[in-house]
Amino acid sequence: MKKIKTALFLIIIIFFAVIIYQNKEYFFTNYSLIIDLKFASLQWVIPEFMNIGYFGIFFCLGFLVAGYMGISSKLKSRKIVRRLNYDINSYHEQISSLKTELDKFKNDPYINNKLESDGDKSPEQPQTT
Repeated sequence: MKKIKTALFLIIIIFFAVIIYQNKEYFFTNYSLIIDLKFASLQWVIPEFMNIGYFGIFFCLGFLVAGYMGISSKLKSRKIVRRLNYDINSYHEQISSLKTELDKFKNDPYINNKLESDGDKSPEQPQTT
């Protein structure tokens, strides 16, 4: 499976390299971005930069945001698993304490004698004809 992932990753990299090579004119031209807020008459101009730089910057930013989301969800799930494991352990402790309490009642001679005497007085069963 690791070799398949590596091969798939290499195919994707080669695919992007071919796209960039075939469109060199577009990716390597310099452009400047202009942010113009019409209502505040504020205009901000980013210095000239190659298009491939913009693509790379925004790809890295997207990768960082996706990584942050993945890490935060993983940490949340770890916290939930830790809490559920704690609940499971407390339930196991409660079960073991109830079992020891049940063993005490089973081994009590007074209760055993009473159960045996009650068993002798079983109600008569109706006769069938």
